[in-house]
Amino acid sequence: MVYYTKGQTPMEKCFIICRQSSGTTDPEESLSLEVQEAECRKFASSKGIDVVDCFKEGGTSGRLYPVGYEQMASQDWVYTHWCEETKKSGQYRAGLGSVLQRLSEVTYVVAYDSTRLFRPLNGSFLSALISQAFQAKGVKLLTLKEGIIDFGKFQDALVTTLTSQINSEQLSIQREKAKAALKKLKDNGTYKSGLDKLFGYKKGNAKYEIVIDEKQAEAVKAAYRLFNNAWNITKITIWLNQHYRDVNKQPFSKWLVSRILQYPQYAGYVFDSNGELVKAKQLEGKELIPLDTWMTAWRKFESR
Repeated sequence: MVYYTKGQTPMEKCFIICRQSSGTTDPEESLSLEVQEAECRKFASSKGIDVVDCFKEGGTSGRLYPVGYEQMASQDWVYTHWCEETKKSGQYRAGLGSVLQRLSEVTYVVAYDSTRLFRPLNGSFLSALISQAFQAKGVKLLTLKEGIIDFGKFQDALVTTLTSQINSEQLSIQREKAKAALKKLKDNGTYKSGLDKLFGYKKGNAKYEIVIDEKQAEAVKAAYRLFNNAWNITKITIWLNQHYRDVNKQPFSKWLVSRILQYPQYAGYVFDSNGELVKAKQLEGKELIPLDTWMTAWRKFESR
């Protein structure tokens, strides 16, 4: 227990909440958790507010319900439909759940901006849940970008909801643009990144350049030769670990061998957005196997 002398004002307290989504195209959304925390702590200190605790959620969508509100989430049709579409069913925010459970300990929750607290879906109950929880405890949201938000005031609550929905729409538009750009690249056989991660290749000196990893390439060719000579995946995996163990950081697994035997990239091709084979421009002259060798292995997988 803290005692104050006569005339001394208790220092106001706050929680900090930091959230970062994964795979986002929004530069603001990708702001690191460490940067958010540092900025929020500096901001709270400038306001004379004591930080009680900091909750950090990495790779987490702002649309998810907090832990402790699973039953309410199950009754939210807009939310459950979105979870099914985005394959996020069963995911909940532990950090936000802790904040809501402990709101009575603080006067403020500090965040870089209001979207770090939540990004409601249009028509979801999540906005009302957050608003009522803050109102019930008399807690305000304090943000670096938007200032103080009092959910007990109609205007603040409305602006916050509308801002979150507008930001959500902007993200959706950005995602659709990114998907369209990726589709265009796939359809003309161009990939700007990722091929250097493919077993058998490595990053070259120029940007987006890939070169053949000669040692790994030998293992790839051997895997196709054995598979097309009726060896099964288990037997090939054992053989590769006996003869090429030094070319891979981890022992070969059946999963890796199966993936190797299904990638058309080794023959210099990729699948376009319609599932059709097109020439991979970045792999011209860097094919590890002939197309018919890959096709033979592919047909064996398809026949299964």
